[in-house]
Amino acid sequence: MKKILWLLAIFFMISPANAEENLTPQKLAEQQAKTIYENCEQKIPLVNENNVIMGNIADVERVRKIKNCIKDNILKQVQDYLRPDEVDNFAKNIEADEIARFNLYKSLYFCSENSDEFECKNQYKNDTSLGKLMLEHRLQKDMYNLLIDVLEAKNGGFNF
Repeated sequence: MKKILWLLAIFFMISPANAEENLTPQKLAEQQAKTIYENCEQKIPLVNENNVIMGNIADVERVRKIKNCIKDNILKQVQDYLRPDEVDNFAKNIEADEIARFNLYKSLYFCSENSDEFECKNQYKNDTSLGKLMLEHRLQKDMYNLLIDVLEAKNGGFNF
């Protein structure tokens, strides 16, 4: 009986030490992405603006900077994972994807049937708009999800 308790005690002491090793590539990627996101977020100061309009402009800029920090980290990660001749292609595809997603969300947020032509064609350029802040948050979230996918692939999650 003492031997069984002794073995159980050793098992429980070793298990937490190997917890990271037991993570699936997806869970490990999620943890790594969270750390990268938090580092990006810490680099960009919080908005401290009393004026609502100026605060919204600063919020939009902050979200955009965090998204760009995430994108920079994605490009660093793929350099260690992708073949060298594919890294440039991947970077070009990220740019094209960003433009396409921007246009999709622009349509969703600014071009509903209740909006007028000016709002659809021009309002998305206005950083004072809450719709613009929503658009930037959505683009940031998409970039974060791509970061998770890149890290998962790098961690061996996409081995077929």
